[in-house]
Amino acid sequence: MNHKSLSYSNRLKATISFFLLLISLQLIAGSDVKVNIQLQKTKEDQVPVTLQLSKPLPNDTVVYRMPRVVPGTYAISDFGRFITDLKAYDSKGNLLQVIQPDQNSWEIVSSGRLDRLEYMVDDTWDSPLMENKIFNPAGTNIEQDKNFVINPSGFVGYFSGQTHLSYEVKVEKPHELIGASALSSFSLDAGFDVYQTKDYHELVDSPMLYGGLDTTTVQVGGAEVLVAVYAENKSITSAFLARQISGVLQAQKAYLGGKLPIKKYAFLFYFFKDLSENQNYGALEHNLSSFYFMPEMDSGTIAPEIRSIAAHEFFHIFTPLSLKSEEIAFFDYHDPKMSSHLWLYEGVVEYFAHHVQVQHGITTSEEFLDEMTEKLYVADRFNKNLPITELSRNCLTIYHEEYENVYYKGALIAFCLDLEIRKKTEGKLSLINLLQQLAQKYGPDKPFKDQELIQELVALSYPEIKDFFDKYIDGVEELPLKSVVGYLGVNYLQNVKQKQLTLGGVQLGIHPETQRLFVASMEEINLFGKMMGYELNDQILKINGKAINLTNYNEVFSEVFTDMAERDKLTIEVLREDSKGKETRKKLKARMLFIDVEVSHLMVPKDAPSQEEVRFFERYFNP
Repeated sequence: MNHKSLSYSNRLKATISFFLLLISLQLIAGSDVKVNIQLQKTKEDQVPVTLQLSKPLPNDTVVYRMPRVVPGTYAISDFGRFITDLKAYDSKGNLLQVIQPDQNSWEIVSSGRLDRLEYMVDDTWDSPLMENKIFNPAGTNIEQDKNFVINPSGFVGYFSGQTHLSYEVKVEKPHELIGASALSSFSLDAGFDVYQTKDYHELVDSPMLYGGLDTTTVQVGGAEVLVAVYAENKSITSAFLARQISGVLQAQKAYLGGKLPIKKYAFLFYFFKDLSENQNYGALEHNLSSFYFMPEMDSGTIAPEIRSIAAHEFFHIFTPLSLKSEEIAFFDYHDPKMSSHLWLYEGVVEYFAHHVQVQHGITTSEEFLDEMTEKLYVADRFNKNLPITELSRNCLTIYHEEYENVYYKGALIAFCLDLEIRKKTEGKLSLINLLQQLAQKYGPDKPFKDQELIQELVALSYPEIKDFFDKYIDGVEELPLKSVVGYLGVNYLQNVKQKQLTLGGVQLGIHPETQRLFVASMEEINLFGKMMGYELNDQILKINGKAINLTNYNEVFSEVFTDMAERDKLTIEVLREDSKGKETRKKLKARMLFIDVEVSHLMVPKDAPSQEEVRFFERYFNP
């Protein structure tokens, strides 16, 4: 290279460096609170965090808080339990007095002199604190030089009354680790990422996943969708998941009218290898992302599971992103007032997640009705005399054990409401249309008043709909399933006998030591079960020659009931322990037999539906 070109190269490098420096200075100058999370300084499963104020807060006493509750979990988390050695300094490096009145709060006597905080963060996933375990998708993981799950609620707090302050978060990391988030990051080099949020609410809503990630990006309806995967066994790839999710996302785009209300979204997956050590799995939604903590399963088992869960979580881009009450929009992380309408935020979303799949050919109408029937069975386990609005308001306290019913009764409410709206408006309006009209009135930046939602929906639809809300949402009357599924040409039957193929009526459980399925109870064993020769505590190894475990049992059972008929031979290999503790393998065999089973809930097509019912069925199950 000659002198001239070298000189040009140096000038170019200097220009680039100066440009990057300007950007860096803009980042530093632009936020009220600057946070430094130092992953590369992890020690004894703890990460140091520094929080710097751009300018002092005027209060004589400043209260710094970690969230007690975060949106979407509907549970008390108390993230302050995982913060240790918190110190406060003024701009000259002098220590300020810190008092901790409760486990989530620190009072700093500062007289406007607080400059920065320093503390250590422990993770929640492997915490020895057994009481009040945090749902893993909402928690944090610290594995030095390997993996970090940063739900910001576990790393970064807020100043009381100051959640409107803007945040800049710098994540210093080992160079080989890749970060993924719905937030756009800025990096001067491979050693750190910088994220900026307009306020604390946006920060808490934006999980980050770090590790040796496998990533794939797809385009859906003008939105960039990132699929990021950390898999302990590396058996599941982002490309595979992107293929499973893409069809659902395209269907959801069409379901929402052909346009998505977002520009970017992130699916963040952590797959673990040992189910016996991790029962706390599932997913958590955010406005522009969702985090998944799931076992590594075979592709046949994981694919439908991922499609359904992802469909649910992704629909949260509609509600609560575009449609939410003031309780959600101005969430109080220390002492929240809960909304009355979890039936909307979770139940309606769960219903839409299944309806969109049947409308776009991902599942069948039979599978959809089976899903609604299954929700009836689960809803039966909960308190039937509890209005779902009252459950919602008190889901953190007296009705915490009832909370999960919002996914079952809430979805059934949405199912019935949608059918009722379609029938009463002669197909001119549906539940998704009605909520979209409401979302156009409000949108992401204008929350509605919780107590006014129902009257808003009545005003947009028809007066008689008020009776539905009074009876089934604010009230406890039994849902009108018989009449509404009748519109589809379907009969809803309760407490009837039906001939079914069964595994024998034995109750299966998970063996506490081996984590295999085993015969936990024989109280309801039927004739076929007696023919098979089950014994209590038999551990199931194989069914029809196929090994069965906790990651594939749904697929194996499905093959039995789909592929087998009466008089076909069923073979189950079990591990049986005798009275002396000696284990032997046994093969149990019998020919499949139809058994009269009492069924609490059943939805079956009418033998001769009317033309009107056939038309309604076609409109409902097709886009």
